[in-house]
Amino acid sequence: MSRGVLHHQVFVVTDAQRSARFYVPVLRFLGYEQVGVSESHQDWRLITNGAPHEISFVSVASALRDVPHVRGAVGQHHHFAWTAELPDEVDEFYERVLRPLVESGDCVVQDPPSLCPEYSPRYYAVFFEDPDGLKFEFVFNPPLD
Repeated sequence: MSRGVLHHQVFVVTDAQRSARFYVPVLRFLGYEQVGVSESHQDWRLITNGAPHEISFVSVASALRDVPHVRGAVGQHHHFAWTAELPDEVDEFYERVLRPLVESGDCVVQDPPSLCPEYSPRYYAVFFEDPDGLKFEFVFNPPLD
């Protein structure tokens, strides 16, 4: 039924309460519901075709607080992408969620919504970062005919 579907992903952030300003509007837009919260973490769940997918963000352990994120290093988060059903969703997400987050200083948009023909002729995406510089993407990428 759901073999191989990603079950959960945990993102380590500098401060879960600060990062909530970014993750809450992003995850709500994507249809996740909050299923757990404390001062140092939040858990969110989306059920797709009967399979749960969970995303959590947790505050870094105090002993590792000064270790910076290095995109591309072994064991480090490079980027994480969510699927859009239509290109218009990418634009709506950018306008309703990302632009306000950029204005509040809680997000950096690396690349606004655009076609990315280097990946596929109809690949349409926006690339953005959370407050700790973790990279994310919201993408419409239909199968080629």
